[in-house]
Amino acid sequence: MTFDRKNLEHVARLSMLSLSEDELDSLAHDLDHVLSHFEAIQRIDVSGIDDTDIEKAIDTPLRSDTPAGSLSNEEATRQSARAEGGLFVVPKVIG
Repeated sequence: MTFDRKNLEHVARLSMLSLSEDELDSLAHDLDHVLSHFEAIQRIDVSGIDDTDIEKAIDTPLRSDTPAGSLSNEEATRQSARAEGGLFVVPKVIG
């Protein structure tokens, strides 16, 4: 699979991205390069590997799930750029 400029223009339009001609060319080349790595990974023969082998190989120690203290409202908002009534005030990001 290749990722050409036409595909990138389509994705950019769907994402409402405004890209320059140079950005389109550069990103199309970079994304095509990334996809070539995925294609190489897909060609690896894993037929002799059991799906659960990775679980057996990893010994992850788990900590006990015990309740711990939490921050008070005042402590949590103390270093906030803006807080009102104990709540964080952030800019509106969705229409």
